[in-house]
Amino acid sequence: MGEQTRMTRPSWLSRLVPSLLGLLLTAVVVTVAGRLTRDQVPGWQLALALVTVIVAALVHLHHAWHVMTARRPIAWPVTLALLAALTCLPLPWLALGWDCVPGLLVGSVLMLLPFPRSWCVVAVLLCAEFMTLHLSGVPRGPDLNGMVAAWVVGVLSCGLVRLGATADQPVATRVDLARAAVMRERVRFARDLHDLVGHQLSAIALRCEVALRLLDRDLERARAEMGTMLTLIRQAVADARATAHGYREMSVAAELASAQSILKAAGIDCRVDLDGAVPTGAAGQALAGVIRECVTNVLRHSRARRCRIEMARRDRWLRLAISNDGASGPLQPTGIGLDNIHHRITSVGGWSTVQQRPDGWFQVVAEIPVSQYSLADHDERSLGAMHSSLSEHD
Repeated sequence: MGEQTRMTRPSWLSRLVPSLLGLLLTAVVVTVAGRLTRDQVPGWQLALALVTVIVAALVHLHHAWHVMTARRPIAWPVTLALLAALTCLPLPWLALGWDCVPGLLVGSVLMLLPFPRSWCVVAVLLCAEFMTLHLSGVPRGPDLNGMVAAWVVGVLSCGLVRLGATADQPVATRVDLARAAVMRERVRFARDLHDLVGHQLSAIALRCEVALRLLDRDLERARAEMGTMLTLIRQAVADARATAHGYREMSVAAELASAQSILKAAGIDCRVDLDGAVPTGAAGQALAGVIRECVTNVLRHSRARRCRIEMARRDRWLRLAISNDGASGPLQPTGIGLDNIHHRITSVGGWSTVQQRPDGWFQVVAEIPVSQYSLADHDERSLGAMHSSLSEHD
């Protein structure tokens, strides 16, 4: 909780900017009050001018606050027109005492209008102020100083607001990255848990059915099936713990051995045709996840009697094809399992397709580029041990 609070807390710079902007607007109000007092403006005009400049400062502050918080001010064309009236209309009467106030309008224009339109409007405003002061009888030097004062106030206020708006961008970026990381971890956990629970629970349920059928006929085989079921339950518990910590790894060799064993127990003829060694690493885990998901689908969603698993290298691609007969119902192109297959394969630069043929065979094909995987001797040895073990059982 403390780390999350620290990540979302505004930076010191974004907290300092409103204070600096408040000082700038206060300086504008004090400057106007001092100049008008020095020019001995009548009291009622002085009071009206001070109220006008304070309202203009508040409208400008309203624009600045929304821009700093990355929001568009409500009815901003209306408030911008109001600010233009408050800052420009008193200029012909108050002259040099009012020359810096149009800077509030300049700053709001720079904040609210897109580039380059904003700079064109600012240029017109500054030229209009220069001409207004000159026509009011102000000498050439002071009227130029008034235009520069408005420019400085406008650019400085806009700069402070932009600085405040960008100061918290690193904080917002860190928060977005943290949320994205949490979302990726949730998706990973859900995907692994779906593959794990679906596959292993299907295998456990199958072993239970076999054991129940054998209880009255062959007690020894029933005990053997129950022992296998106990092993599967223990493995499921271990895999669930490993999945929660993100350490669970799957291999193609182990999944092929498990697929043949489980499908054989279900009375399904499973044939594996491998052309060369099997991949390891991220690509191997992706293909192992595809094998596990496909075997789960064969057990849960079909009345299959035959299953074929083929893996071969074709040019620059490694192709894995898993097909089975007995597919029931129309093809469902979307689903958690099929989405998981697609995500696993695309994450290693490959692609996958799903097809249901008219003869009732269902096929999943996944291909990954050869450059994305490596080969390992221990996987070849484990495949040899797998085939030897299956031959002994046969």
